Amino acid sequence: MEERGIDTSHEGPRDRGISIPSSRAFVAVAINPCVETLVGKYAVDNQFLAGQGYVTVSIDYRLAGEALFPAQIHDVKTSVRWLRAHATELMIDPSRIGVWGISAGGHLAGLVGTSSGIRELEGEDGGWADQDSSVQAVASVCGPMLFNELSWIHGEGPFPLFGERIKDVPETAALASPFTHVSPYTPPFAFVHGKQDAVVPVVQSRLMHERLLEAERPTELHMIEGGHEINMTHQVEMQRYLSAFFSRALKHTV
Repeated sequence: MEERGIDTSHEGPRDRGISIPSSRAFVAVAINPCVETLVGKYAVDNQFLAGQGYVTVSIDYRLAGEALFPAQIHDVKTSVRWLRAHATELMIDPSRIGVWGISAGGHLAGLVGTSSGIRELEGEDGGWADQDSSVQAVASVCGPMLFNELSWIHGEGPFPLFGERIKDVPETAALASPFTHVSPYTPPFAFVHGKQDAVVPVVQSRLMHERLLEAERPTELHMIEGGHEINMTHQVEMQRYLSAFFSRALKHTV
């Protein structure tokens, strides 16, 4: 398995690091689908997909404590544009790019999947503005989808992503919510969420799933016993759902 650390950053508050682990199966296939994970810069989170022949990428984006929204989605979209600009070099199919993430990463995966072409979310000053930032498949594990959903209690302090209370910035909260941007062009989605999640309520995934069904977009929802850390407590089950989803959505066979 090959792993490369690649800096895609321009001048800015944080380098955007990309690590690409590729299995030996990747060498034997001419063009591969690509799956990007948004859980930080640790490529190990994608090893189960790399072993199935995907080119896998794990990006490092600016966190809520370092920069306010929309810096995070700008970093993610920059990474997608970078991948397309280097598709030939990396032997990936630019028409088959999927993203997934856990918690905050699940939110960003959902947002990159629903907000293609929304200028204030593109972050084109990050580079490769001539490339498309759209993706063809999205999976979210316990990710927020609708920040101003009334049953989600956030407390009275500032919400770290916005620097203000959510109720004081409803337009920003709506802009940051994948739910807001569902359209007839939204790619297939998969949700894996713990029924007992006390950090991001499972209703977040359920509402987004229902919104996608209303829009007649492909979607699947897997609610499993567990809390917010099902990526660790139910790792095998989570990986099974993600593997099956990306195989279908990106038309990939091992």
